[in-house]
Amino acid sequence: MDPAAPANAQALPPGTRLEEFEVERVLGAGGFGITYLARDVSLGRQVVIKENLPVQFAFRDTHSMTVSPRHTTGEDADNFAWSLENFANEAALLASLDHPGIVKVLRSFRAHGTAFFVMPYVDGLPLDELIRMRTEKEQSFTADELTGLLEYVLDALAYLHDRGIYHRDIKPGNILITNEGIPVLIDFGSARQRLSERSMTVVESPGYTPFEQLQSRGNVGPWSDLYALGATLARAMTREQLPKAMDRMRNDPFRPLASRESLRSIYPIPLLTSIDKALSVEEGNRWQEAREWLSALARNAIPHVSPRVSPPHIPNFQIEVGGNIPKPAAVTHGSKGKGKQIAIIAVGAICFLVGAIAWATHHAKTNGQAEIVQQERIEAERQAERDQQARLEAEQKARATAERDAQAEAARQAEAERLARVEVERLEALERQSRTGPLSFGEIRKRHSYYIDGVETIVIKYVPGGQFQMGSPSTEADRSYDENQVSRTLSRHYWMGETEVTQGQWQAVMGNNPSYFEGTDWKRLPVENVSWEDAQALIAKLNETHPPGDGWKWALPTEAQWERACRGGTTTATAFGNSLSSNQANFNGDHPYGGAERGANLRRTVPVKSYQPNAYGLYDMHGNVWEWCEDGYQERLPGGVDPLVSTGQSRVIRGGGWYDRGGDCRSANRLRGSPDIRSVLYGFRLAVVPLQ
Repeated sequence: MDPAAPANAQALPPGTRLEEFEVERVLGAGGFGITYLARDVSLGRQVVIKENLPVQFAFRDTHSMTVSPRHTTGEDADNFAWSLENFANEAALLASLDHPGIVKVLRSFRAHGTAFFVMPYVDGLPLDELIRMRTEKEQSFTADELTGLLEYVLDALAYLHDRGIYHRDIKPGNILITNEGIPVLIDFGSARQRLSERSMTVVESPGYTPFEQLQSRGNVGPWSDLYALGATLARAMTREQLPKAMDRMRNDPFRPLASRESLRSIYPIPLLTSIDKALSVEEGNRWQEAREWLSALARNAIPHVSPRVSPPHIPNFQIEVGGNIPKPAAVTHGSKGKGKQIAIIAVGAICFLVGAIAWATHHAKTNGQAEIVQQERIEAERQAERDQQARLEAEQKARATAERDAQAEAARQAEAERLARVEVERLEALERQSRTGPLSFGEIRKRHSYYIDGVETIVIKYVPGGQFQMGSPSTEADRSYDENQVSRTLSRHYWMGETEVTQGQWQAVMGNNPSYFEGTDWKRLPVENVSWEDAQALIAKLNETHPPGDGWKWALPTEAQWERACRGGTTTATAFGNSLSSNQANFNGDHPYGGAERGANLRRTVPVKSYQPNAYGLYDMHGNVWEWCEDGYQERLPGGVDPLVSTGQSRVIRGGGWYDRGGDCRSANRLRGSPDIRSVLYGFRLAVVPLQ
């Protein structure tokens, strides 16, 4: 089978036997897996089976039907192994859930080189199919139906969110309406989201996925699922395709439901306004919890009769605790008074007899139970002592291991620093001997500006080489796992673009403008919506038409060069100290860093040089757009001299952007992206570096 074939072309054929199940047909396929309808041969019932098959780094062999990574070594193999573990964890998590509004996992197993899990087959129709049917009949959902659906799904989400689980892919196609009219959540997207973040593949259900979920470190929470639920209800009401999250970030085309007269005549205004709140672009303005939305629905007393979509008539028998039990119909035969008296005497005798038996049983068991309780208490105390001793021994062993590791790390660091000093001295001696050639930068010193077509100018700033601490200390707030602090040495000075590459500069070199954001001063806006590969195309053209000088070239900065330049000689979290406000950089000012005051949240890029530069004269190293670096991404930062990670499928991106929080704009913060991915958050900055 062609490894590049889509997932549905790589499905198991009907009749394939998996454990006690036989595949009947494919229900659905996507970039991360395939879903089958199957029959449990042993029990004679239908089930749904989900298969792990991430097509970006795995494929199925035609003859053996085995799933394998596209490459047996390297990132594909690592990613596929990780996907199997992630899939198993997802299955175990879903198997632990027990809620009528959530499809449960029955079991999981391995076969054909990959993993599967089994779910009960629920007979019904997905909501998107019901919406299609209602649209064809020009029939609207009633307020009762949608309010009932909302309450059912909110209750299921509250159950999930209490356990720290997010669905991440709520949409009409993932809400199944059973034959009893009960909505059930299916096809969780959380596993796909984790896989997408690892492989840098954007996973979006247009119109339903909120913007924060499109970012690898977006502020995802309960409000993200509630946005998708609000979008689902809006679709059911309006039959319209909702705008994509990115399209709502600027000049939002979405018209609030409560402002539409056609909807106000069908649905209660409190219901419409509650959905509008869930659909707020800014996550802080949405409902923060499912129960908060449920409480608001109760307070607004939105009238509804049935909690089901198109429900059958099923009587609901309930007796309220503390309420009155309904009286039976009057007796119409025999002696009414005498019959009533006999019934009372009989009931009293029965109650007395039951009470006497219960008292006697309890009295007989008391002595034996007391002895058992005493024995259990003694054994519990002994077990607690054993556990405490085991904990002490484990702590002692961990401390000894940590001390040994620290000593070994200190020795490695000392040796790396010694070698770095030797290398720097050697290179400095070489440079002193050479006035021209590869080590000379006299031409660069003379020219700080490069004119493109005599109109656009690229200004570069000198950055000294030397030794510095890269990454963040363990005490830095908002620190990430991949920011291990290491000693790095840059053996050469270099030059960095004074600003991010602008739209005007890009237009002058490449003859087009891929950017999303516009404005009267568009030439000074940073170019965005460009990939790492796009940046390399511009650099190649610049080196051909506007070379920077003998022995030098235009390039993306290495990750070490970028962080050295960003810090501007500082050792704090940012070039401006251990705090950052949106008065100092363009980011989401609702979330400043390090105790700074809240500020503006512009929700777009701004012209370069709108804020103060750092000590090296470089603008917007924090915020505005994320900046591509030359390096491939790896989780652990290497130390040493002039490090460059040349391998890997992902590339490093630095600096934070207009959408992000202040903590994401720290000097040490790191992001990764596939070299071909484009985003309105991503731009780049040029560097002038030695040829060798």
